[in-house]
Amino acid sequence: MLQNLRYYTYSDFFFQASEEIPSEGIIVRYRFRYNNWNKTKKNPDGVGNLFQKREKKRGGKWTNYSTRVNRNVVFLGMQRVVPHSEKSVSKSYRTFFKASAPDGWEDDVKRVVGSILGTTYDTYLVKTHSRYRLPLVSSKGNVYSGFNMGAGENALFGIFTTIFASPPGTLLVIDEIELGLHEKAQKKLIQELKKICKEKKVQVVCTTHSPAILESVPPEGRFFIESYSNKTIVTPGISAKYAAGKLSGEDSNELVVFVEDGIAITIVESSLDKELRSRVTILPPEF
Repeated sequence: MLQNLRYYTYSDFFFQASEEIPSEGIIVRYRFRYNNWNKTKKNPDGVGNLFQKREKKRGGKWTNYSTRVNRNVVFLGMQRVVPHSEKSVSKSYRTFFKASAPDGWEDDVKRVVGSILGTTYDTYLVKTHSRYRLPLVSSKGNVYSGFNMGAGENALFGIFTTIFASPPGTLLVIDEIELGLHEKAQKKLIQELKKICKEKKVQVVCTTHSPAILESVPPEGRFFIESYSNKTIVTPGISAKYAAGKLSGEDSNELVVFVEDGIAITIVESSLDKELRSRVTILPPEF
């Protein structure tokens, strides 16, 4: 949760400087499976894959927070990769951090992070002060805290501490999940998340610009989001290569079709809709 709020609100993520025009006239619809909807004649069991919506009318506020489903949600933004040595709060409180009593999942966290980074941790514990946390580990005879961890290492301890400490059904939202990690570690991160999220019944929604992350995520879990003329276009099931090409501005379509002549080109093009044509390269014989 953010500060002392009981839940996130859209205003936590949509805010402007005084010179900016605030976002308004927006409707956000979402659908998910839930087993405790209000019972109706059409849905007497209160179970199903149903819609909800949030709306911000022009000049108004976001509506109907009271009807939201009760679910534990954690947001991990860019702040997680800022070293503690560069956080004024951490430096100010460095003498106030105290070791917390073990919760039982510390060994799981150090095992998973060690597997991703290819190292071995002998111990891992969390030091806390107020709502702030500081990781402390020992490895190969060295003892060091988040003040002396790499950005990726510190981020991984934060991610997996959150997962193991959260109740089943938690939604974890991570911005730029690859930050601070090299490609090998990125791939291992997704491998570990797949296993642990299934075991812990935790859902992760993340953003990324990394082809390595996209390649590691199942196609049904990939969505490429782009904006054209004030419209948002979502491409589901995108390949990592095609996404990387769109991000770099280069042509890297997902499929190359070789045909015999110009007539064949016309036939293939006419059989594909506009969205699919943009993802396919059709080459004539002279190529």
